[in-house]
Amino acid sequence: YLRFFNEPLAADPENRYRRGGKVARAVVADVSPAVLIAQKFAEAQRLLESAEGDLNINDARRAWNLAQEVALSKDASAGDKSRAQRIKDEADRVEADIRRKIWRLGDKGGRTGADDEEELLREPLPIQQVWVHDCRPGSVESGRVYHYRLRVNILNQLAGEPDKLEKKEDSTVVFVPGAWTEPVEVAIEPSTYFFATGKDPRKQQVSVEFFQWFEGIWIKSREKFSVGDPLDLGKIVEVPGPGGEGTERTTVEFKTDATVVDIDFERVVRERKKGTGRAGVRFAQGTKVCCAVFADAAGRLQERCVPTDKAHPDKRMVQDRLWRP
Repeated sequence: YLRFFNEPLAADPENRYRRGGKVARAVVADVSPAVLIAQKFAEAQRLLESAEGDLNINDARRAWNLAQEVALSKDASAGDKSRAQRIKDEADRVEADIRRKIWRLGDKGGRTGADDEEELLREPLPIQQVWVHDCRPGSVESGRVYHYRLRVNILNQLAGEPDKLEKKEDSTVVFVPGAWTEPVEVAIEPSTYFFATGKDPRKQQVSVEFFQWFEGIWIKSREKFSVGDPLDLGKIVEVPGPGGEGTERTTVEFKTDATVVDIDFERVVRERKKGTGRAGVRFAQGTKVCCAVFADAAGRLQERCVPTDKAHPDKRMVQDRLWRP
């Protein structure tokens, strides 16, 4: 039984049931981003194997979240992000397989036999699973990584029954507080991507490609914008019809927290390359490219150059997942 209440908890609660000592705290050493990404991949793979073996949907989702953390990491290479996407796809497949197996063993699909049901229930879970959510309107935003800690307070079912406890005074304890968990990261994938992919110097505009998550699919649109224009586009596009039958045309809002504040059609950039001999790096001859500067609602600026955005790994990733009629 779980119970949530507003009373303050003891900083160091007594272990009233004599099951082990104090909770050990993991000591996190400083590691490089590459090592941390490798560790997340290894843990995600272990969780996928555990999910399939124990029919544990929670492990499949934890593997998906670890891969998502890598996909959103600024330190991840294009290869890392591609591998993260493969793990996310595998986690989705494993979860779907588990749901089908459980459904076949349930009343809706008819039981396949006592042996199959016994196989499903035979192994106890290594830990007690506790589900919580943070779904207050406006509390979760796409593209962000959230950190959570959890503390469970367990209802003492023997409260009021001193004859059943070694320490009779424990029968006066209604709730037994647990220790705080270590922080857990939950990554929320962006619901909109945009990339500067073209230019129109005559009209003083930059072309922007949008990728929008819409009712379970990724769809795409493109539009030109001038300085001062917000990247907010309502466009009629083709989407799957009701029940997945055929297609239909509907208006989709492609919204981003960005406004065009400057366009430089002849921005000089120099490609940085690995140097030879003792020189660390060398710079190629300058070339002129189109770059646009965007500002978000908080006033933060980011510059996007057309050649870089057109070859961006995130653009290739979401392009591969695009729904096509």
